Amino acid sequence: MKYPLLVLAMLGCAFTFSMEASAQVSANAGEKALSDKNFALAEKLFRDSLRQNGNSGEEWFGLADALYGEQKFGEAAQAYNKAASLKFQSMRSQFRQVKSLARAGQSDRAFEVLTELNKQGFPNLNALTTDTDLAPLRSDQRWQAALDATTANATPCEHTPENRQFDFWIGEWNVETTTGQPAGTSKIERILNGCALLENWSGGGDGKSLNIYNANKKQWQQFWVDAGGEVHEYSGNLVNGEMKFEGPASDHDGHRTMRRMTFTKLDAGRVRQRGEVSPDGTTWSIEYELIYVPKT
Repeated sequence: MKYPLLVLAMLGCAFTFSMEASAQVSANAGEKALSDKNFALAEKLFRDSLRQNGNSGEEWFGLADALYGEQKFGEAAQAYNKAASLKFQSMRSQFRQVKSLARAGQSDRAFEVLTELNKQGFPNLNALTTDTDLAPLRSDQRWQAALDATTANATPCEHTPENRQFDFWIGEWNVETTTGQPAGTSKIERILNGCALLENWSGGGDGKSLNIYNANKKQWQQFWVDAGGEVHEYSGNLVNGEMKFEGPASDHDGHRTMRRMTFTKLDAGRVRQRGEVSPDGTTWSIEYELIYVPKT
């Protein structure tokens, strides 16, 4: 009796493999029909495939694209929703669901999905503001809230207080010693949607630094390099209104020291930078003190 059971099992496996292969053939043909813009044929092929493999998020997405191409927007929205529920490119599937719902005149449901999409961190502000399929939603009073949420997702550093702690250093500066002697010039600018500050220093040699708030480490970090190959790496935080950094520095020959920097807001928009150096991280001495004066 064992042999017939084994044969039946093998036949079952062969049948399953055959169905999966058939479904894949239909899906591949469906993709080809989509690329040819033969949407009716694509719909048929994807439906054939889904009858054999109904848990394929990719094929539900393909079916949704076919239905969308046929302007069956309500059905397309349902198919995109199914693709998202099966974790196939969830954010992309949901955005296309919103587009389909907007075209189908289902504004309430479109805003529900868009709100959920924004809660997941949807950042594609350009698509939201330029896609013509969303035109029916833009006159709705709920649109601005959705737009604000996507904007916040796209530019998170613009909206977190930690990322703005070092803004007092931003500007174009004439840099002087404490006795008023010229030391150099510097331009500090916000880049990457406010996620970093770029320092451009000139004076006694050029140098640049990238300054970021690292949300994972809950601290500020600076990476400095000058034209002579000297590299400094700092980390620190805002303490009592002063930005305090500490870290290792190596010159071009690899000689290593420890350094500190403290940035303090002064009156008249000025900023003081104090640098300290230590051979061992225990004994510290002041290396320099500079005053940043806003260029007029």
